[in-house]
Amino acid sequence: MSGSGLRILHSIAPARSGGAETVVMHLAGGLRALGHDVQVALVLEPGQERDHPLAQALDARQVPVHIVTVSGRAYRAERHAIGRVLDAMDAQVLHTHGYRADVMHGGVAKARGIPHVMTLHGFVGLTRRGRFYEWLQVRAARSASRAICVSEAIAQRVREHGSRDAVVVLPNAAIPDPNVLERDTAR
Repeated sequence: MSGSGLRILHSIAPARSGGAETVVMHLAGGLRALGHDVQVALVLEPGQERDHPLAQALDARQVPVHIVTVSGRAYRAERHAIGRVLDAMDAQVLHTHGYRADVMHGGVAKARGIPHVMTLHGFVGLTRRGRFYEWLQVRAARSASRAICVSEAIAQRVREHGSRDAVVVLPNAAIPDPNVLERDTAR
């Protein structure tokens, strides 16, 4: 890795697959290709760490992965583990993805004087718990250095809660998949 790039840690509590996971995979790989020292911290519950698809995809792109294994509510242990990863790589930027990482990890970066960028990938809000997590995430955006929103609707919601200057709308990019079937063939 050249010394001219940024040292960026992405953090996510990933599902087995999904949009945020795909964005992290492509973003980390693309930033590494541009000469940045990019690493990814995956927050996983015990038993999930073996052969996680995102870890495998990042490994294939030669992106270093840190597996942070914590039980569901071991929040203090999780924050300490993320802090250790930030310190070990001497990170210059923390980029979080998803409710858990946005809420839990931003303060760890802030305490170290490291800029915190968060990407708000979308809101579902179908359950009371989901709406509560969204509320927490929007509040966390207030203290982020930058809040990247994948749609204007998400950005508007974040702006309504006091994060006007830090909000940027950046729609997800689509990388064409050569294996996608034509419409008639797929039917």
